[in-house]
Amino acid sequence: MSTNLPFGVQLTGYPVDVDGQQINDVEITGADIAANANGTQVKIRITGTVTHLDGIRFEARATAPETSQPLSPSQGITLKDIRATVSGYYEKEL
Repeated sequence: MSTNLPFGVQLTGYPVDVDGQQINDVEITGADIAANANGTQVKIRITGTVTHLDGIRFEARATAPETSQPLSPSQGITLKDIRATVSGYYEKEL
C-alpha cells in the first residue's frame, strides 16, 4: 500500500455477500497507515463465521488535521498485490 497523503489513514475492509450486503457478526481489525507511506504491507483481519461470501469491500478513513492544506487531485491511496489468506474449516452448501 502506498499513499502520498500528508496525514495517516485507517484502512478496514468487510465481507459482502452475493447481494452486496455487509456480512455482520464478524470482528474486523483494521490497520493504521502512516502519512506518505510507500510500499507498506497492510493486514486486515476478519474473524467469525462468513457465509455466502462474494467479496471484500475496503474502506479508508482519514481525518486531516485542522492545520493541513487542502488535498490536490493527484493525492491518493494505492492498493496493489491484494491477497486473501483464509484459515479455519470450510463447509460446502449443496
